[in-house]
Amino acid sequence: MEVTKSFTFSFRDETREKCLTVPISLPFDGQKADFIERLMLAHNLPSYVRPQMEKDLLLFIKNETQKLQDQESDGLLEAFLSGKQATGTSKEEKWVEKFVAEHSACSGSVEQSEEAAFAQVYYSLIHSPALETLLQLEQSYAYNVEQEIIEMDRSRRKMQDRQAAEVERAVANLGTKVTDQDINHLTSKHFEETEKFEVQWVRSLNGLVDSQRQEYRDWVTTVQPDSLEATTARPAKRQPARHHSRNPSRDLLNAKQKAPVLEESFTIHLGAQMKTMHNLRLMRCDVLDLCRHQVQAEEGGLAPQRVQTAMSLYSSSLCGVILLVDNRINSFIGIKKEFAELCKRSTEFHFPSLDEQFDNVRETVSPFMQNRSLLSLSSSQRTSSPSEPSSPAVSPVPAQSTPQSLSSTNSDPQFGSESRTSSNASAALQIGDFYVTRHSNLSQVHCVFHLAVDDSVRSNKLSSRQACIVGLRNVLHHAAMHNVFNISIPLLMSHEMMEEMTLQWCVKRAELVFKCVKGFMMENSSWSGTETRTIQFVLPPGISEECFNQFTAMVPNIFRLANALDLR
Repeated sequence: MEVTKSFTFSFRDETREKCLTVPISLPFDGQKADFIERLMLAHNLPSYVRPQMEKDLLLFIKNETQKLQDQESDGLLEAFLSGKQATGTSKEEKWVEKFVAEHSACSGSVEQSEEAAFAQVYYSLIHSPALETLLQLEQSYAYNVEQEIIEMDRSRRKMQDRQAAEVERAVANLGTKVTDQDINHLTSKHFEETEKFEVQWVRSLNGLVDSQRQEYRDWVTTVQPDSLEATTARPAKRQPARHHSRNPSRDLLNAKQKAPVLEESFTIHLGAQMKTMHNLRLMRCDVLDLCRHQVQAEEGGLAPQRVQTAMSLYSSSLCGVILLVDNRINSFIGIKKEFAELCKRSTEFHFPSLDEQFDNVRETVSPFMQNRSLLSLSSSQRTSSPSEPSSPAVSPVPAQSTPQSLSSTNSDPQFGSESRTSSNASAALQIGDFYVTRHSNLSQVHCVFHLAVDDSVRSNKLSSRQACIVGLRNVLHHAAMHNVFNISIPLLMSHEMMEEMTLQWCVKRAELVFKCVKGFMMENSSWSGTETRTIQFVLPPGISEECFNQFTAMVPNIFRLANALDLR
């Protein structure tokens, strides 16, 4: 709505008083300074009247514009209250249209991904009466995969025994019926046979896992909580049979479970003024037992640890464990191989497989490795150059990591390697770096922190400034920032007992880790609030009970225990 108002300005010159009247269109959209300048020139006004005229004109435009807006608003309100909304409807529609267009342009379209939709459906089902049905379905799938692996191992042993017997017969007849060329041909044949066998069984196992994953996800996304009675019969047919062949892997697991497990729990306070309460648990066990499913005495039973892990999968209270590995991102040797075999014994329904996660980590790490390599190279060149003054070594620039990324000994991760070949630089980490893998098919663990260490952890002179201890600090920082409220730490920075681990060595190492973790936890309190966390210190299975008792006695001397409440 546009109207014209008359602006009147009076001023006095040397002889008489004069009056200037100018029509002005409101609302006024032009430049006020330019408009005043044109008035001065058009009417040949003296320069001394400009300040007063400018002040009066600005006040006139402000007051008249306010009156015009008030009148228009009053008219719209009266029309709305009287039921005559024809005038206001177009305004409302235009306002809504502009509002939606503005917010759409700024915020962008947010579409729910397939993974997010599956997570929502799974979370609702796992917290409903479908819990038991869902976990029994997972257990039956895991049983089928385990049987496939057992059959593969049995066929491999049979093939290896046959090949060994053939080689022995050939060697026994060497020089009479068999020549060296025949033996070389036989070993080549065995190698090709073994390679073909592995490819065939891996393809079969991958096909079984893929079909289980697709069938499971389809069932989860289609079932509804109000139709559980109708759908319960569907997964029931997949339950494993009651009578089945003897399982060697389960026998081995039961043997491990018979070994005594020592545990001791504490409740501690951290901080002086703002105290936070946390739980500590000291336990002697194999660290992979936290990932391995416990065998139930009754077939078809559900382990309580597995139920708890499944219910907290998509929650803000996650569980993690630290694995000490070498600086290669693979699963070929040592505890990495054992952990990979453990992950393959059941289907991963929620996250990529372990091999896919390793590939993603290697792809993410590669550019950081190259950057770190360049920084190290330029630093060494400047240090060794005689024409330039020496300078300290260049630290890589940090960059924030995610639950499936990598971190280094800095407060935030940056990846790289020292001067190596390009192939090695893309695969090797520095000591103290770590990467994270996510899992839904383990017993008590949601995420695993793979911390790169070397033989320096076996030294008796390990200090809090070492890269592996700084890497431990970064792991705890990363866990605190991503809602990992329960984390298991190797107390001796080793997963097995070694010859140099005397009682004195163990006590000194435990004291160092206890004190470092205490400091890191106090830092995390300032980073992530005052939530209660649980820290599990895991000792190797070969530790003696005497040594375990000494560690138990050290806790009250390092941490401040919570006072017991006497209710008498």
